[in-house]
Amino acid sequence: MSNQGKRRGTLLYLTLNGKDASKESRKDLISGENYHRISYKEDIKFWLKNCIKELDKTTYNRLIDAINQYCEIIDIILKS
Repeated sequence: MSNQGKRRGTLLYLTLNGKDASKESRKDLISGENYHRISYKEDIKFWLKNCIKELDKTTYNRLIDAINQYCEIIDIILKS
């Protein structure tokens, strides 16, 4: 089966604070070429806060509360 014409996806490596994958995890993959690092500290919290800005507070108040609680949990985990 040929890979021609098939769209390639992007491999994301999620960490707490953006550290690179261990050699054991990444094998011969190169950060920035074969995969991209994202972190809870920078990327996920930023994305979640932007999601909150897009939500109507009267309609999605419970979802906003849940996202804020998730952000608080991320902060707790990052401090430990």
